[in-house]
Parts: sequence; structure tokens; C-alpha cells
Amino acid sequence: MRRADVFRALGLAAVFAAGLTLFACQQTAPEATPAASASVLPAGFKEATIGLPEGQLHYVAGGQGPALILLHGFPEDWSAWRRVAPSLAGRFTVIMPDLRGLGGSTTIAERFDPEAMAADIAMLMANRGIADAYLVGHDIGGPVAYALARLQPRRVRGVMLVESPLEGMPSWEKVRNSPLMWHLGFHQTPNLPEQLLAGREEIYVRHFLAESAGGTPPDEADVARYATAYRAPERLHALLSIYRQLDKQEAFNSAHREPLGIPITVVGGERVFGPLVDGMTEDLRNWGATRVEGVVVPKAGHYIADEQPEALAALIAARAAGGR
Repeated sequence: MRRADVFRALGLAAVFAAGLTLFACQQTAPEATPAASASVLPAGFKEATIGLPEGQLHYVAGGQGPALILLHGFPEDWSAWRRVAPSLAGRFTVIMPDLRGLGGSTTIAERFDPEAMAADIAMLMANRGIADAYLVGHDIGGPVAYALARLQPRRVRGVMLVESPLEGMPSWEKVRNSPLMWHLGFHQTPNLPEQLLAGREEIYVRHFLAESAGGTPPDEADVARYATAYRAPERLHALLSIYRQLDKQEAFNSAHREPLGIPITVVGGERVFGPLVDGMTEDLRNWGATRVEGVVVPKAGHYIADEQPEALAALIAARAAGGR
């Protein structure tokens, strides 16, 4: 049996989770951000950290105008958006958090489902006095954006899911059975990934970036920066815990099929999830979303913000300016 088959056999139950509670939060002194990420801070953007009941949330923000929140995927941090954010800052207040426990964010909790991470984003919005925002979620950031839209629709002007199939929906079956997704079962395996990945983060990150780009070697500065976001044991644990709680997303999606009127844009890279975009949009419509469209980005793999930043920035600007 091939290694990919073995990992797939470990199973994948589905993605992230349920409910959302807002907490009062206070501004705190920023915790040190991984230096590799700080080194690519776009001009005019600043770092900040807010206190959460279960840790701290680090983010980068800049620009002016309606709020636009960009949520990164694996194996990246906020800086995944560094090539996209500057062109959006003239029209939007662009906010790029590190997800719970990753990069410069910390947590003492063992909750890494989208409900918990969506609560973090809601608290960030409350802290900055943001009434509503357009949310863009890539990869593991997508379920966080979707959860906040489901639970607090009045606070979300729209959602863009970038290369982010939603677990539990029918189109997810094709995703979980793809050889490209072997790592899902691996990440869910107890204890073993921590032992195999510690100290080898750059090797691991390099594999995913090169695979997405069709084998083209990635920028080694990108590899080093992203690896830093996962290097500490607690960060690696947070990453793996997100995948180990995938089953909660299936329950969340199944529980939330009520009509959802905010605009949702499903974006796929031509080389990876582009062929599934039609199925993903149909699933969302069948599960209650009434304003859904699909877009395929040509010549793009999974990491569209790295590979086709101009095209993605233009798409985000057009949709985020559209309102409700």
C-alpha cells in the first residue's frame, strides 16, 4: 500500500466547529512576533496584539476604509497576504491576524475549532470598533470565516473562501480522497507528527509550497518565514490540533443550513481545487446560502496569494467593495 493510501486510511472526519461567544477584550503589550514575519511588514502597516480570555491574538493592520480581514492557511501565517495587502490598503482597512496559537498568537486552550477561532476574530473586531467586515479565508482560514458568517451574519458583509472546501459537504468527499490531501490523516495521528516534524519545519513547508507551484522551487525566504510560524512546540501543537478537531466542522456545517443571504465567493486555483469550484458552490446553495458564485484563478495552485497576488487582490477588491 502506498504511503498516501496509508495516511488516507487513517481517516478524516471533517472540519472545525460550532457556536460563537463574544468576550470583552483588552489591548495588551504585543508579544514578540517571529522575526522572519516582522521582516516583511508592508509599508504603512503595523503590528498589534489583543488579549483574549485564553491567550493573545497577534495581527497586522494598515490602510483605511471598510474593514477587510484576511485569514491565512497552512503552512503560512499573516504574511501570506504581504503581496496582496498593499494594493488593498488604499480602499480598505486591511487586518491580517495569525490564527489561534500560530505565529505571534498564543493560546492556553485546547480548542482549535472554527467556533473558537471565529470568536477570536469577533473579539478583534470588537476591540477595533469594527461593526462589520468582509472576510477572506484561505485553506484552514476558510472555515473560520464561514463560521463567523453563520453565527454573526450581521457582522459579515461577505465571505471569500480561497482554496477552502468545507468539510462535511458532498464535495468534500472528492477532497479527502485526493492524493494531495495525504497530510490530513497524518496531522490527525496522535503524537507521531510532533516527533517527526520538530526541527524539520522548513523541509515540510518547502514540500507544500513546491507541490502547489507544480514543482517550482519556492522562495527560500518564504520557506524560512513560514517555518518560523510553526517552529515552537506550542505552535506545532496548535497546528496539529486544528486538524485533530476536523470532525467538529462536519457537525457545525450540518447544524447550520438555515438561509444565509450574505454574498459568498468560492475561489479555486486552476491546478488544485479549481475543478471542484462548481460542486462547492452547489453544496453551499443546497445548505442554505442564497448568494454564491465560483471563480477559478488561471495558472494558480493552492497558494494563490503567493502565486497570483495581483489577480487575487483584484478579485478581493471587487467583491469586498460590493457590500451586501
